[in-house]
Amino acid sequence: MVVEENGFLDVDILVFGKFIRYLPHIILGLRLLGQNGTGNEKQQNRFKLDKIKCNFSGELAFDGFKINSKAVKEIELLSENLEECLSDKKLKIAFKTPIMIKTGNFPPDLEKLLNMIRHRLILYVNEYGDGENVPDFKCKAITTASNAHFHKLISNSQRTKKKEFHTHTGTVEYLVEEMDGNAKQLLRIGSLIGAGPKPSFGLGFMNIMNG
Repeated sequence: MVVEENGFLDVDILVFGKFIRYLPHIILGLRLLGQNGTGNEKQQNRFKLDKIKCNFSGELAFDGFKINSKAVKEIELLSENLEECLSDKKLKIAFKTPIMIKTGNFPPDLEKLLNMIRHRLILYVNEYGDGENVPDFKCKAITTASNAHFHKLISNSQRTKKKEFHTHTGTVEYLVEEMDGNAKQLLRIGSLIGAGPKPSFGLGFMNIMNG
C-alpha cells in the first residue's frame, strides 16, 4: 500500500466493552508509531495522527490536541434490527474487504460463514479458548446467487517472511429456511467484526444488505 506525500489514510479501530478506557493508550501508541515510522524505510514512512472520530456518534474523540471520551458511543449488538435485511427470508451479504476461506471455495454457505464469524468472536472474547461462552446456532439456507473477485495478497514481515493470502471480494445471496436467535446475533456481530482469519490485516469485513 502506498500513500502519497501529504495524503491521508483512514483506519478503523474496534474497541470492545470496557477497553474504551484505553483510548489514551491507543492515541499514544499511534503517535509513537507515527514518530518512529513503519516498514523497512522508516524515515520515509512517518505519519501524524490527525484526529479520531467515533463512527457511531460522528463526533470527534480526539482533535489532535484534546481527548473527548464522551464522544465515543457504545452500542449494544442485541438492539440492532436485522429483520429488515431478512425480508421474505432473503439475505444478501457484500464483502467490502477480501475474505480468506481456509477450506472450500467462495462463496461460503451461510452456515460456514456464521461459523467463521463465531470463530473470530471466540478469538476476541476468550483468546483461543474453546468457545464455551459463545453459544452455538441453528441455520439452514440455500445459496441462490453470487459474484466473486479473486485477490492474491502479499505480506512481508521479518518474522514470517513473504506470505501469500488467497482471498475474495464480492456478494452472495441466500434463501434462509431456518435461523435461530443465536444465528441472527452472530450476523449482527459479523457486520462489525467480520469473519474468518487474519483480522489484523483487515480481512473479512462485510455489509448485510436487503435481500
